[in-house]
Amino acid sequence: MHLLFRVIILAGAVLISISTQTQTSLAAASTVQPQPASHKISISVDISNLTVKGRDSITLNSRPKSLTLVIRQGSSIDTATVEGRRLKVIVKDSASKGLTEAVITLPALPKDVQGAPVTIEVGFHGSFSPVSAAREKIKRGVAFVDDGVIGEEGVFLPSDSAWFPREEGVMAVYDAAISLPDDYTTVMEGSLIKSATTNGIKTEEWKTDDPS
Repeated sequence: MHLLFRVIILAGAVLISISTQTQTSLAAASTVQPQPASHKISISVDISNLTVKGRDSITLNSRPKSLTLVIRQGSSIDTATVEGRRLKVIVKDSASKGLTEAVITLPALPKDVQGAPVTIEVGFHGSFSPVSAAREKIKRGVAFVDDGVIGEEGVFLPSDSAWFPREEGVMAVYDAAISLPDDYTTVMEGSLIKSATTNGIKTEEWKTDDPS
């Protein structure tokens, strides 16, 4: 793990993880499962300021009265909208250590359309420690990095840290578009489907097919 982390950050890469659960067993996969939620995440990484800013379009297959998301402490949910309407967000400490919980209340609908799919747009941002902080942990014998780090050497955003807003314990599929300086390359679960550079900013798009 130490060597892998060193190679990635020295290569000027951005290692991003969005998978939040281990794969289900073959027995569980053989049963009929509900259609998973989907996330379409778009982020920009500011290397010099050690920050990430993004939006997450979360599509749910049945419209709930409210949606509870978690995000790491050090990051925050800025806005939540549905169909162009701004939603109320109540923020509190999560029962899970190191996380903040955001409860988003959706407007009521007539009963005949309450179960219809809905897409909620969530804006978020976060500040992260420099790569040097991860190096110090490794020197002290810590065998893994449990939070994101950003530096000129590279970027590491592990899904376990909840660097983007998500529901705990809910299966979902993920697409992600990452914008960053053009001398960096992203590494993530799924398939790289597009990479384009404009005015020195590279945007790479990734897609996952299996819910996690």
